[in-house]
Amino acid sequence: MIKLNTFFFLTIILLGLAFSSCKEDEPLILPKYRSLNINFSHTVDGMQLLLNSPKTYTNSAGNKYMVSTLNYYISNLELTKSDGMKLKFPIYKLIDAFDSSTHTIQLTDIPKGDYKAISYSIGIDSVNNHSGTQTGDLSPTKGMLWTWASGYLFLKLEGFYLNPIDAESFRYHIGTDEFLTKINYVVDFSITDMDKKVSLECNVNEFFVNPNAFDITTNNDVQSFPTQREITKQLADNMKDMIRLLKIE
Repeated sequence: MIKLNTFFFLTIILLGLAFSSCKEDEPLILPKYRSLNINFSHTVDGMQLLLNSPKTYTNSAGNKYMVSTLNYYISNLELTKSDGMKLKFPIYKLIDAFDSSTHTIQLTDIPKGDYKAISYSIGIDSVNNHSGTQTGDLSPTKGMLWTWASGYLFLKLEGFYLNPIDAESFRYHIGTDEFLTKINYVVDFSITDMDKKVSLECNVNEFFVNPNAFDITTNNDVQSFPTQREITKQLADNMKDMIRLLKIE
């Protein structure tokens, strides 16, 4: 009796396996959303930017310089789909050129589809620029809050230059609502079944040229004071092509 029951149950199991093997494979359900990783690198006309490099860099004005600080805010990223739909990401990311842990911004839940533009701002929008003490990358501990006025430094570039052979310091602090710098890239890429990576390159030498040639020896200290509006505008205009899109893959 025991042997008969055992045979019966084995038969049922084998028949079940046979039927299940005859079923069509169920379709693989792929996610409708992917991630977009935006990575920043820092160079001087193709050379890697090094902290206090023993070898000086040379800008278009012939100034020989080295960099000790390069910090800037990337905010309010936006993706535009081919149909005109905009995806907005109200983020405030502080990039430190010499801290690789800050060089990546990850956007998640990106719908599949075709995209035609990527945009963002260098700096902080007027609402968050004057909202008092904040947290995260907007924390006062990051050293990007003005000491003389309400608001944030959008970009901080500091270092030393040779004048002509002695090293003197320079300091460029770009900020205030007027000089929020908006960047837009016309692109053509698709989000399909794989995450995407966007590579951006920040070229320090572009801060000193295009459209305004700038000589460090003429003014080595710009802090966006009201009395420095004209020269601050020149440097803010130069920031517009300081970061270029290398590739999307």
